[in-house]
Amino acid sequence: MTKANLIEETDAAKLTLSLPFKEIAVELLELKDFVMIQPGGAVPTDGLVVFGRGCCNEAMLTGEALPVQKEIGMKAYGGTILT
Repeated sequence: MTKANLIEETDAAKLTLSLPFKEIAVELLELKDFVMIQPGGAVPTDGLVVFGRGCCNEAMLTGEALPVQKEIGMKAYGGTILT
């Protein structure tokens, strides 16, 4: 994974699915940046879910074939796939 969808909003309370984002190199991400991960997309780096929910395929890390539910406050791991 070399790209991330950076959301330019800095206030977590204002996050919505309709906010615009721009694609940047993962290396340019900074602590406390918000990224949008679309269904089928890879999680670009380790982080926390702060808005929304979904399931991630973590088989590459754990070997578990079933997707893992992700809710606000849960960790998301770089390289896993949002299903």
